Amino acid sequence: MNKKKILMLTLTVLVLMSGCLPATDGDSAKSTDSEELVSAGESQVLPAESSDECKTAEQVEVCFFDVGQGDCILISTPAGKHILIDSGTLESKDKVMGFLSNKGVKEIEYAFFTHPHADHIGAADEIINRLDVKNVYMPDAAATTMVFERLLEALESKESVNVVKAHAGQIIELDSLIFEILSPIKNDYYELNQFSIVIKMTHGENVFLFMGDATTENEEEMQNAGMELDADIIKVGHHGSAGSTSVDFLDAVTPKIAVISVGANNDYSHPADSIIEKLNDIKTYRTDIDGTIIVYSGGIHSLEVSSIKPDFSD
Repeated sequence: MNKKKILMLTLTVLVLMSGCLPATDGDSAKSTDSEELVSAGESQVLPAESSDECKTAEQVEVCFFDVGQGDCILISTPAGKHILIDSGTLESKDKVMGFLSNKGVKEIEYAFFTHPHADHIGAADEIINRLDVKNVYMPDAAATTMVFERLLEALESKESVNVVKAHAGQIIELDSLIFEILSPIKNDYYELNQFSIVIKMTHGENVFLFMGDATTENEEEMQNAGMELDADIIKVGHHGSAGSTSVDFLDAVTPKIAVISVGANNDYSHPADSIIEKLNDIKTYRTDIDGTIIVYSGGIHSLEVSSIKPDFSD
């Protein structure tokens, strides 16, 4: 049985060697901002000292790239290794590839494609074809779309890629980072968003929770399983849809920062007003307003956040 058929059956933070903040869309006129966020208990979120500051040798960079109505997150370790969570929309493919090029990314240790919706795997085939991707994690879910078909074809053509079916309980350690997959827990969901990979990343005392498009059902499953969900930063599920981010789940996570990856004036009215209300007491960043959002983690209860604001003049 060839690799494509096997796939169809089984799948049904700044280390730059020569730069700091990334350019977006090749534009040089975009502004950068840094601001103080919150101070809560022992954990403090600090501003970057300047918009041009590069991360230190001990820091991890987590970059929430502005891809419009989609997700694309790049994590860079102190040793210069890269982890990718999703790859943006089909329309943002050139932007994503330019972003990765500006970052000097040639190898990706782990690529997590959270689920096979086009706004999460839009550039996946291009990334696999053009970069040295070592490991790909995907849920046991398939889509009848050309973008998913191209992803499978790219994986079939690159026999060196280790393809893993993602499920709750898997743990990956890389440099100073620990990645724990919290969801999917089951394999018989009725819609693709419920298959989303949910990743908890721990860097010392700092914890990130990447929710993909996970729904309130997934959130309840994780809580019922007794998982430790407390995190400093949450990437809000499903672009701020009302079908994710329940009050009970937020109470379990107690995030200090929320990031919503969402497109301006999107057709889905994301983020929902109800979600914005729930996040009222949490410092919230949105890619449609703040642009690309960059978080620097020192691993000792200190976080720095910068953003590259989008150019609305176009």
